[in-house]
Amino acid sequence: LGVFAVSCVGMSLMSKYGLGGELAAVLGAHNPETCADTCCIPPAGGDYFERAAAIKAAREKRKQLNQASPIPTSLPDSTRKNMQQGGTKTSDQKSSGKTPNNKKSGNAKKKSAQSTNISANSADSASVETKERTENRSLSESGEVLPEMIVFDLDNTVWTPELYELYKRPVAYKDIDMFPAALNALKELATDKKWEGVRIGLASRTGEVQWAHRLLKEFKVTESQMIQDVIDFKQIYPGSKLKHFKHLHEDSKIDYSKMIFFDDDTWNTREVSKLGVLCVYCPYGMSEEIWKLGISEYSNRRSKGDFEGATV
Repeated sequence: LGVFAVSCVGMSLMSKYGLGGELAAVLGAHNPETCADTCCIPPAGGDYFERAAAIKAAREKRKQLNQASPIPTSLPDSTRKNMQQGGTKTSDQKSSGKTPNNKKSGNAKKKSAQSTNISANSADSASVETKERTENRSLSESGEVLPEMIVFDLDNTVWTPELYELYKRPVAYKDIDMFPAALNALKELATDKKWEGVRIGLASRTGEVQWAHRLLKEFKVTESQMIQDVIDFKQIYPGSKLKHFKHLHEDSKIDYSKMIFFDDDTWNTREVSKLGVLCVYCPYGMSEEIWKLGISEYSNRRSKGDFEGATV
């Protein structure tokens, strides 16, 4: 009873005075300078005004962090202009809340086993099979060099608003919506034969983990598939995304240099790009132009032998 009482008092104080972030920092769970949108915000269901104040502070911190980072020169002109003017939301943030009635459900992505670090001189059948599979999926019919995995952040990349801004469990299409371009990208990955064999991953550091998993079951991608049905690997929990990508790499056996990552937070893109991942910065959520930019940048860089990580 004594241990239980101490634990309850400790959790209460952490929630009331925002000490969760400090404790997590001591434990190495996250960086206290960038965690305001996750564990430093009191959980939903507590004091309304305390949570509102923490959310406001988190928004300001996110804005300051992004403004302090240089604007990637490869971003579309319209996006760069928005950022230089202080950041007005793009039209993609105004989702209709309705999923297009696409009667063609499409073929589900074929899932194949992954393998890496296979010697070129190996003659065993497993090596030959893996080599053929990699060659088929890394080059499209149009000559594009394709990634082996495409990873998406969730908050303000796939959907909006961000979960930490809400006060109760959100209902899809009512309290929260997908960016139209994010929906189109996932639908394309799930139905277009061009992307067969390419894996889809999620890397989110939201503190509202249960809410996120529930929304993955509520948002439709095709007439018969929800988001969770087209995702191969999920890493959804607070903390540095270096940990998220470490697990994605270990689970998929896909090299970092063969991944693309779409995220709206410059802290995340800076960290993850150091691993060798090509990161695509989408400050106002996924848009059609940013989706195309990411795919073309990956193809251009990899076709020239550039396998370094970067943020575009």
